[in-house]
Amino acid sequence: TERMRIDSNGRVGIAKTPDSSLGSFLQIEGNDGIAVGRSGQSNHFIIRPNASTDGLRFTQAGTGDRVTIDSSGNVGIGTTSPLSATNFTALTVQNNTYGGIVQVKDDTVDLRLQIQADTSGRVGTHSNHPLRFDVNSTERMRIDTSGNVGIGTTSVLAKLHSNVGASSTTGVLVENANDASSTGDLIKAFSARGDTSAYNLLKAENSTGVKFLVSGSGNVGIGTSSPQRTLHVHDDSTYIQLTN
Repeated sequence: TERMRIDSNGRVGIAKTPDSSLGSFLQIEGNDGIAVGRSGQSNHFIIRPNASTDGLRFTQAGTGDRVTIDSSGNVGIGTTSPLSATNFTALTVQNNTYGGIVQVKDDTVDLRLQIQADTSGRVGTHSNHPLRFDVNSTERMRIDTSGNVGIGTTSVLAKLHSNVGASSTTGVLVENANDASSTGDLIKAFSARGDTSAYNLLKAENSTGVKFLVSGSGNVGIGTSSPQRTLHVHDDSTYIQLTN
């Protein structure tokens, strides 16, 4: 029985007659594929066609499938059924016991997308580097190594730091739907420390000083950073104007 053929153009066919339309010089047909391994290795890697559909599988003898490429170019690692999404090419990483990790790194920065089975999903750096979010090739947001979030700034100074720069853009907008069923607080400041002036619930200031402040004790200060009463107004003109 013929096992291999070399045609006049040098094409080699194993278990098949070489076909010029395939555009390859080595052509192998069958379900067993090609085994690749080093001397003394017990579990060789095998490159073989996908069992049910057009595609390619990389398996390891004794342990099962490692990588699958289906007919649409979708890649599965740890699964023979990678995600198939219309108009997209997908990479599926699956481990039913421990989840999966996609790692992108150089010699210093280590970025990972990680799913821990039955617990949570993670995305972030595994090294001591900030996580950046770019839009149109420009950084728009980052989470620094202390967990602070910066929007429009690379020098994050608080847990949430928004910098609109010299534009006329609103820094923070909190909007409620025009719906009678909408309830709750649009903005809420809470501290478990109770009534004390050792901290502030809210402070608004510019380059000339504090303009409005609500202390932890509930005192409201206008023009002062140390309100001494429930409402404390301090200004050189020392007056309050009420109009209708």
